[in-house]
Amino acid sequence: MKLDIDKNIGMNLPAPSNKSRCLITLLSMLLVLGLTAFGLYQKNYWLLKSDMQQQRIESDSVELKVLQEQFNGLKKELIALSRENSIQQSTNKALNRKMLEVEDELTAARKNQLLYHDILSADELNKGLHIRHFDLREKGSEASAKRYHYTLILSQVRGGKKIIKGQYVIRITGTENGKKKSYSHRELAADGIEAEKNFSLKYYQSLEGDLIIPESFNAEKVTLWIIPKNKKYSTKRKAYQWKPLVDQKN
Repeated sequence: MKLDIDKNIGMNLPAPSNKSRCLITLLSMLLVLGLTAFGLYQKNYWLLKSDMQQQRIESDSVELKVLQEQFNGLKKELIALSRENSIQQSTNKALNRKMLEVEDELTAARKNQLLYHDILSADELNKGLHIRHFDLREKGSEASAKRYHYTLILSQVRGGKKIIKGQYVIRITGTENGKKKSYSHRELAADGIEAEKNFSLKYYQSLEGDLIIPESFNAEKVTLWIIPKNKKYSTKRKAYQWKPLVDQKN
């Protein structure tokens, strides 16, 4: 079977209308505008993000500067307080030194007074060795202890050129931890310095030293022994109640 196709017969497609062309153009323009807007958005986004980061950096810089100024101010105050404390400590030390100097001057004046009294009233005293003065005064507190300074003044009346030598002992008795206890002045010597135990005088001698009394020790009595080497002279013994002794002012 043979089919004959007429060459004049063809498939004729309808040509696009003006309306279709306008719609295609509009869509194309919208696509271009969309892509352009998206590109601008991306660009502005990064610019905005960069601006925000810059603002954050500037804000942090301002805050850091404020904190640095506060730190510097506090540092200056600390230095000022340290200087004031140092000055106060120096002032306290100076006052303590001055107080000790005045006490030493008073002690020296008291010694001179006693010496002059010995010279003027020698006839009133028996010939031989005499305890002219003894005192014990508190000088301050230390770790778990108190410091005391003692002054012992001995004299010899109408001894001529003879020199009396011997030893002396200061013994403090009381209670410690509920038990009876006694210490010699050599056991309580301060600052690791060996306490004096000997005396030697022709007319007059002053013996001094510092003692460290433990806080746990409750002192009650002080006994003083003066022991000459020459048996021709008798041992001198004198006892003092603790409180009246350390409270005396002269």
